[in-house]
Amino acid sequence: PPPVVRYLPGEEDVRAVIKLGPRARWVAEYYPVDIVEETPDGGTIVQFSAGDPAVAARLLLRLGPDADLVSGAEVGAALDDLRGRILSHYAG
Repeated sequence: PPPVVRYLPGEEDVRAVIKLGPRARWVAEYYPVDIVEETPDGGTIVQFSAGDPAVAARLLLRLGPDADLVSGAEVGAALDDLRGRILSHYAG
């Protein structure tokens, strides 16, 4: 059976606008997002909600060059923190 996301966005959640490239369009089909706009390159701009900004940050990190954070300061800060922690493991 297909995986089911049981998360329902709430009013207190963190929101971020994310531009998904064509290879990341599956996010709009898998997660409960609001589609803001379809892009000419075959991508999608979505509003993503999460109870914790780290959830969106981990998703963005996994998507790599196939997604960009358009807005969402809390998610941006969480993404910077996550990148910094990962890079610190490689610092010599």
